[in-house]
Amino acid sequence: MMKNEAEDTKEEDILYLFDKSGSGDVHYMTLNNDIDQIAYKPLNTVRWEQTSNVVNFEIAVVNNVLYIIGGYRKNAAICTGRLLCYNPKDGTWRKRTPMPTPRMRFSACVKDNVIYVVGGEKTGGCPTDCFEIYNTQTDVWKAGSRLPSPRVWISCTLLSEKSLFAAGGTLKGKGRNNFWIYECSQWQELDNHCPQTLPKCLDRMVMASVDDTIYFIGGVTTEKDRGKKVCMYTNPRVFAFKPHVSLGSYGSPDLICPWDLDLPSPQYPRCNATHLKLGCKIYLFGGSDFETETAVTQVESFDTQTKRWAKEFQIDKKNISDISCAVLTGPTDILYHKNLYKWLPAMIPHRYILW
Repeated sequence: MMKNEAEDTKEEDILYLFDKSGSGDVHYMTLNNDIDQIAYKPLNTVRWEQTSNVVNFEIAVVNNVLYIIGGYRKNAAICTGRLLCYNPKDGTWRKRTPMPTPRMRFSACVKDNVIYVVGGEKTGGCPTDCFEIYNTQTDVWKAGSRLPSPRVWISCTLLSEKSLFAAGGTLKGKGRNNFWIYECSQWQELDNHCPQTLPKCLDRMVMASVDDTIYFIGGVTTEKDRGKKVCMYTNPRVFAFKPHVSLGSYGSPDLICPWDLDLPSPQYPRCNATHLKLGCKIYLFGGSDFETETAVTQVESFDTQTKRWAKEFQIDKKNISDISCAVLTGPTDILYHKNLYKWLPAMIPHRYILW
């Protein structure tokens, strides 16, 4: 008796690491659904023509559909507003309405069925204060309120599925310490009466939210030495911020501080890394040391409850100096795209949250 094909189709969750240097390389591996940590297996690599020769693009996942947004076309030497979506259920690609403002080196966040695109750099190296909003259900873009100031390499995160925050980035080649919130359809300082700023000028850092706390990890910091010369280096520290502890809401600001500046540092500081939130842990993948431009192959995790770092495993791949990640669910027996894709091995994850 023939089995129903639908019954034979096995769907698994796969973690993808996207190289944003223009190689088109996409590395993928497994997660684990039995324990609160990643079960390591050697990464496989495929090459996607959709990301070849495009650098500094960004990705987002909405309802298990991958969106590849913008970037810089190396061959044409121009920024693009291209928007592609990939459905892992059937391996199909679709072109969607392009982003109105072509750009690269921006940040993106997802809330419900909407993708928020923040800041970035336009063709010719021009920083932008543009904020655009894409509805994945209607395939319509709309312009949001401008950022208070243009920013390249800005970071953003969504806290508790509600509030959108953006921080850091560069302007005129220097890192900035801005910290903004998107409220009432406007970008504004976190506290108008006592504005919050980052402890350091940062860009290209991981900005991750866990429960009611935002964590700032690594990145590039800009400081002046004693001779007032501007110096840039990899930020080795970790900062945490609890937005609900507002200095402006207390009569004695000296008594309460929303910042935790005493968290331990990772063993391998990095910029341009990507992260995955799994349970109470934040996993760091890839990135590089700013001074040496050396890729960081060690995967580390930070336990937000115990406040401890742990070394997980090494990534035995090249092209991980500037990456983004996504988790997609689909059948493991699907041939993704002609000869560009391999048959994927059986894979498994746990509950996760990805920004």
